[in-house]
Amino acid sequence: MNTDWSQFVPSMIATFAGFILALIGQWGAENLHDFFQLRNLKSRIKQELEIVKNQLIKFKETDLDVHPLKTPIWDEAISAGQISILPADLRAKLFNVYSSIQEFNSWSRVQVNYFFKERSYDNLLVKALNELKEKFLLDEGNISIIAAISAVSRRR
Repeated sequence: MNTDWSQFVPSMIATFAGFILALIGQWGAENLHDFFQLRNLKSRIKQELEIVKNQLIKFKETDLDVHPLKTPIWDEAISAGQISILPADLRAKLFNVYSSIQEFNSWSRVQVNYFFKERSYDNLLVKALNELKEKFLLDEGNISIIAAISAVSRRR
Protein backbone atom coordinates (compact mmCIF):
# COMPACT_ATOMS: atom_id res chain seq x y z
CA MET A 1 0.00 0.00 0.00
CA ASN A 2 1.40 3.23 -1.11
CA THR A 3 0.16 6.49 0.35
CA ASP A 4 -0.61 9.22 -2.15
CA TRP A 5 0.93 12.43 -0.78
CA SER A 6 0.23 14.49 -3.88
CA GLN A 7 -2.83 16.17 -2.39
CA PHE A 8 -1.31 16.82 1.05
CA VAL A 9 0.31 20.20 0.29
CA PRO A 10 -2.68 21.63 -1.66
CA SER A 11 -5.02 20.49 1.14
CA MET A 12 -2.82 22.16 3.77
CA ILE A 13 -2.71 25.38 1.73
CA ALA A 14 -6.51 25.32 1.28
CA THR A 15 -7.03 24.72 5.02
CA PHE A 16 -4.66 27.53 5.95
CA ALA A 17 -6.25 29.90 3.41
CA GLY A 18 -9.73 29.03 4.72
CA PHE A 19 -8.59 29.72 8.27
CA ILE A 20 -7.11 33.10 7.29
CA LEU A 21 -10.23 34.05 5.31
CA ALA A 22 -12.43 33.13 8.29
CA LEU A 23 -10.33 35.37 10.57
CA ILE A 24 -10.50 38.24 8.07
CA GLY A 25 -14.26 37.76 7.70
CA GLN A 26 -14.77 37.77 11.47
CA TRP A 27 -12.61 40.89 11.85
CA GLY A 28 -14.55 42.64 9.09
CA ALA A 29 -17.92 41.69 10.57
CA GLU A 30 -16.86 42.97 14.00
CA ASN A 31 -15.61 46.26 12.56
CA LEU A 32 -18.82 46.69 10.57
CA HIS A 33 -20.89 45.95 13.68
CA ASP A 34 -18.84 48.44 15.74
CA PHE A 35 -19.23 51.08 13.03
CA PHE A 36 -23.02 50.80 12.99
CA GLN A 37 -23.20 50.58 16.78
CA LEU A 38 -21.09 53.76 17.10
CA ARG A 39 -23.15 55.59 14.50
CA ASN A 40 -26.38 54.59 16.26
CA LEU A 41 -25.08 55.61 19.70
CA LYS A 42 -23.88 58.99 18.43
CA SER A 43 -27.24 59.60 16.76
CA ARG A 44 -29.16 58.76 19.93
CA ILE A 45 -26.87 60.93 22.10
CA LYS A 46 -27.31 63.81 19.65
CA GLN A 47 -31.10 63.48 19.89
CA GLU A 48 -30.92 63.41 23.68
CA LEU A 49 -28.68 66.51 23.81
CA GLU A 50 -31.09 68.34 21.49
CA ILE A 51 -33.94 67.52 23.89
CA VAL A 52 -31.85 68.68 26.87
CA LYS A 53 -31.01 71.91 25.03
CA ASN A 54 -34.70 72.55 24.36
CA GLN A 55 -35.56 71.82 28.00
CA LEU A 56 -32.90 74.30 29.10
CA ILE A 57 -34.21 77.00 26.78
CA LYS A 58 -37.66 76.61 28.37
CA PHE A 59 -36.30 76.33 31.93
CA LYS A 60 -37.13 79.21 34.28
CA GLU A 61 -35.58 79.75 37.70
CA THR A 62 -39.06 79.42 39.23
CA ASP A 63 -39.55 75.90 37.85
CA LEU A 64 -39.77 73.33 40.60
CA ASP A 65 -38.64 70.04 39.14
CA VAL A 66 -36.41 67.70 41.10
CA HIS A 67 -34.81 66.25 37.97
CA PRO A 68 -35.50 68.64 35.07
CA LEU A 69 -32.90 67.33 32.59
CA LYS A 70 -33.46 63.68 31.73
CA THR A 71 -30.61 61.61 30.28
CA PRO A 72 -31.89 58.04 29.79
CA ILE A 73 -29.79 57.34 26.68
CA TRP A 74 -26.53 58.34 28.37
CA ASP A 75 -27.47 56.36 31.49
CA GLU A 76 -28.27 53.32 29.33
CA ALA A 77 -24.98 53.64 27.42
CA ILE A 78 -23.05 53.84 30.71
CA SER A 79 -24.86 50.80 32.13
CA ALA A 80 -24.36 48.77 28.94
CA GLY A 81 -20.68 49.71 28.63
CA GLN A 82 -21.22 51.25 25.20
CA ILE A 83 -19.33 54.42 26.11
CA SER A 84 -16.06 52.64 25.37
CA ILE A 85 -16.82 52.59 21.62
CA LEU A 86 -16.76 56.40 21.48
CA PRO A 87 -13.48 58.09 20.52
CA ALA A 88 -11.54 59.21 23.62
CA ASP A 89 -11.81 62.96 22.95
CA LEU A 90 -15.57 62.75 22.36
CA ARG A 91 -16.01 60.56 25.43
CA ALA A 92 -14.16 63.13 27.58
CA LYS A 93 -16.30 65.98 26.19
CA LEU A 94 -19.52 64.07 26.84
CA PHE A 95 -18.45 63.14 30.37
CA ASN A 96 -17.95 66.86 31.11
CA VAL A 97 -21.34 67.78 29.69
CA TYR A 98 -23.26 64.96 31.34
CA SER A 99 -21.60 65.45 34.74
CA SER A 100 -22.64 69.12 34.50
CA ILE A 101 -26.18 68.02 33.68
CA GLN A 102 -26.12 65.92 36.85
CA GLU A 103 -24.86 68.96 38.76
CA PHE A 104 -27.72 71.04 37.32
CA ASN A 105 -30.20 68.39 38.43
CA SER A 106 -28.63 68.34 41.90
CA TRP A 107 -28.97 72.11 42.22
CA SER A 108 -32.59 71.82 41.05
CA ARG A 109 -33.25 69.22 43.73
CA VAL A 110 -31.72 71.50 46.37
CA GLN A 111 -33.86 74.40 45.12
CA VAL A 112 -37.05 72.31 45.32
CA ASN A 113 -36.21 71.16 48.85
CA TYR A 114 -35.40 74.73 49.91
CA PHE A 115 -38.60 76.08 48.38
CA PHE A 116 -40.82 73.58 50.16
CA LYS A 117 -39.01 74.14 53.43
CA GLU A 118 -38.79 77.96 53.33
CA ARG A 119 -41.65 78.77 50.89
CA SER A 120 -39.33 81.03 48.91
CA TYR A 121 -36.50 80.82 46.43
CA ASP A 122 -32.88 81.12 47.48
CA ASN A 123 -31.14 83.78 45.37
CA LEU A 124 -27.82 81.89 45.36
CA LEU A 125 -29.49 78.73 44.06
CA VAL A 126 -31.32 80.68 41.37
CA LYS A 127 -28.06 82.35 40.37
CA ALA A 128 -26.18 79.01 40.24
CA LEU A 129 -28.89 77.43 38.06
CA ASN A 130 -28.93 80.42 35.70
CA GLU A 131 -25.12 80.42 35.40
CA LEU A 132 -25.11 76.71 34.54
CA LYS A 133 -27.93 77.22 32.06
CA GLU A 134 -25.99 80.00 30.34
CA LYS A 135 -22.82 77.89 30.15
CA PHE A 136 -24.79 75.01 28.64
CA LEU A 137 -26.22 77.24 25.94
CA LEU A 138 -22.95 78.89 24.89
CA ASP A 139 -21.51 77.97 21.49
CA GLU A 140 -18.25 76.78 23.03
CA GLY A 141 -16.79 75.66 26.33
CA ASN A 142 -16.27 72.51 28.36
CA ILE A 143 -19.94 72.06 29.18
CA SER A 144 -21.54 73.62 26.12
CA ILE A 145 -24.35 71.39 24.91
CA ILE A 146 -24.23 73.09 21.52
CA ALA A 147 -20.52 72.24 21.19
CA ALA A 148 -21.23 68.67 22.33
CA ILE A 149 -23.95 68.29 19.69
CA SER A 150 -21.50 69.54 17.09
CA ALA A 151 -18.80 67.11 18.30
CA VAL A 152 -21.21 64.15 18.20
CA SER A 153 -22.34 65.12 14.70
CA ARG A 154 -18.81 65.02 13.26
CA ARG A 155 -17.95 61.96 11.19
CA ARG A 156 -14.94 59.86 12.12
